[in-house]
Amino acid sequence: DASDASTFTFNGGTISQWGDKATGDGAQNLTQGNAANQPARVINGIGGLPTVRFDGNDALTNATNFSTPYTIFSVSRLEGTQNQRLITAVGNNWLLGYHSPGLNQMYAEGWVANQNLAANTATHFYAANGSGALTNFYDGDTLIASNAGGIQGPNGIDLGGAFGGQFSKGDVSELLIYNSVLSAGDFAAVMDYLQARYVAPINGIPDGSQVNIAAGATLDLNGINETIGNLAGAATGTVLLNGGNLTVNQSSPTTFNGGISGNGNLIKNGIDTLTLGGTNAY
Repeated sequence: DASDASTFTFNGGTISQWGDKATGDGAQNLTQGNAANQPARVINGIGGLPTVRFDGNDALTNATNFSTPYTIFSVSRLEGTQNQRLITAVGNNWLLGYHSPGLNQMYAEGWVANQNLAANTATHFYAANGSGALTNFYDGDTLIASNAGGIQGPNGIDLGGAFGGQFSKGDVSELLIYNSVLSAGDFAAVMDYLQARYVAPINGIPDGSQVNIAAGATLDLNGINETIGNLAGAATGTVLLNGGNLTVNQSSPTTFNGGISGNGNLIKNGIDTLTLGGTNAY
């Protein structure tokens, strides 16, 4: 759950560890020790919520063998320019949803689905379950395939696509893994929760809310116009406009020490002072 900042360990502006919330023993934490291959946490991602962003050379991995039976849920999307693997495995040839150059693909040491639809930047709720004899593959509530073409679970999780150097640019907001094949009712309940959470209105932040960008975090407008209350934040926080306009309704004095970049506009309204202490063109 990328919304829970307490699960992350940051290395400046990038992520060295994304902690597992279920067991708490650290065994399933996703890590990356090489700073050059560490992704970033973006505040305004899928559904207006935080996400982990992979830039086409990043990966977070663990060494846990999720053997059958299992059920996996994900919330993710491609950036659109580098479309290979985004959710894959470390120790076996297993992938969920994405494989060069398209979508609706699943391989579990054998093809479950090889539709290879044209890549897009839409949010996908790819999920699967495997009993060891049968694998079911979904996008949201839609069953894409059900067969025994590939029947293994992922041996180690790899987000970003390091398997075979097949990296993608894209976002992952949530990953849930169960050590059983969930019943139809339980599967539907989890999927309903994820879709309700991440299918959000375009203006995802209430207009009067103060936004304080933490160290290493990013507010990415991704081309959307957003209105907020006061703006504040640390020196290593970032605002990426990317074609959007950020309107700040300043009701009390604050300082934003991070950087602001990208095409778009910063519009300051309100009666009080916003001090920009970082590198920006505004």
